[in-house]
Amino acid sequence: MLNSSPASGIGLRIEGRGPAIVLLHSSMSSKSQWRELIESLRDRYRLIAIDLLGYGESAMPGVFYSLDDEVHLVETVLARELQPGEQFHLIGHSYGGIVALQLAAQDGPQRVRSLSLFEPIAFHLLPARDPDLTQLEAHRREMSDRLHAGNAHGGAGYFVDCWSGAGAFAQLREERQSVLAAQVPKVLLEYRAVANEARNAAAYRQIDVPTCLVSGRWSPELAKRLTSVLIHILPHASYFEVAAGHMAPITHPALVNPIFERFVSAVDSGKRRNEVTAGSWLVQARVAAFGLIAVAISMLPLFALQGVAQDYFGISPGAAYPLEESAWHEAPPGMPPGARFAVISGDPFEKGPFVMRMRLPPGYMLPPYWRPREDQVIVLAGSIMVGSRAESGTATMRTLTSGSFASLAAGELHFAHTQHGAIVQVFGMGPLEIGG
Repeated sequence: MLNSSPASGIGLRIEGRGPAIVLLHSSMSSKSQWRELIESLRDRYRLIAIDLLGYGESAMPGVFYSLDDEVHLVETVLARELQPGEQFHLIGHSYGGIVALQLAAQDGPQRVRSLSLFEPIAFHLLPARDPDLTQLEAHRREMSDRLHAGNAHGGAGYFVDCWSGAGAFAQLREERQSVLAAQVPKVLLEYRAVANEARNAAAYRQIDVPTCLVSGRWSPELAKRLTSVLIHILPHASYFEVAAGHMAPITHPALVNPIFERFVSAVDSGKRRNEVTAGSWLVQARVAAFGLIAVAISMLPLFALQGVAQDYFGISPGAAYPLEESAWHEAPPGMPPGARFAVISGDPFEKGPFVMRMRLPPGYMLPPYWRPREDQVIVLAGSIMVGSRAESGTATMRTLTSGSFASLAAGELHFAHTQHGAIVQVFGMGPLEIGG
């Protein structure tokens, strides 16, 4: 483990080995908010948690502060800690999410391997004179008035209660309240920085990397609305919801962290596909084929698993879809590990119709993929959430439960996640191909 506060005035926590993951915290927080995620991933990844300006061990910015100052801080760390051109995964929460967006828009897929965000507060994307902007400005003025009246505690309490619910500040220890009160000037700078940000929706549409957007079911309506706006802007966005509020990465890490972990793992699995299969067109074709099957299957919505294959899912079966165990095979490179497949009829690697069955374990996730051909899917057990984005930019989310049928259109971006596991059957025309 390495905790450092270098002469440049940047607080860091760096642990682990492997592909790099950069972690950016929310307002009135610090790198320490990622403690549990670091503990979970440090055996497989190199975690770089950074104190944003004015928090933890990082210096307070000047009065002419902008979001570019935060991006510069992160870039300074990356220049020192990563090799030139080395890619990294990027995770951000709330204000750290908007900083992550700025960095991804600047560095693009050349360096950012994936982007995972919990409710970025990108309110500069709202139209002028929007009622939510008016409300945000009223919040900023209230905080500023309390601060200038010598009531920094009141300003901090107002901010915390707006984002975490009435009475949240009063439940904190006095020493924590004092720490947050001292951070009110930085929060006011952040309001101004986001309001003055010049990057617009067109800039964010150029973020051509797999993106995971997560929102809290009980978050403020503004936070959920801003996440919804980004779902329709970011070209490769998957969406997930947790039963918590805006501060869920801190208050409910057990709900949020597994989503981030599985998404990063799924993206890396796709990368390994290209490395493993390089040099063999036949292997590449078959890997692509199975990748498409995985998409067709994992594209359906979240499964509530109604019980199939007790030995596989660990629950009593409510229906039987027998196949000899020898017919099932481990998913090849190009799919996140854990899925299994069996060919029912036809040959998915040759021209002509085929039928395949897929078993997806609980928590299985596949990041966005483009599909060149239409496929049809029936859910035999469980339920699955599938997202689709047409070329027009229109996004839809569907939930398929046991017995449901779906047609997955060609030429659209699809993504999916199963919470409890599922069995699905895919009907299509070979040979299968998939594009990331």
